[in-house]
Amino acid sequence: MPVIPVSATRIESPAPGLLGLVKKAQLGLSQRGLEGERAKVALCLDHNGSMRTL
Repeated sequence: MPVIPVSATRIESPAPGLLGLVKKAQLGLSQRGLEGERAKVALCLDHNGSMRTL
């Protein structure tokens, strides 16, 4: 599957606060030679707070 680079304008218009974070992430990945790599990411949100003590 081809990797589609993320453009700054694609991030900036809907979420301008994320642009700096995206640039930092891209810089960190390029410094480690990981440009073009794919990763699966999962986000788990505790809606009711039952995991608060963990």
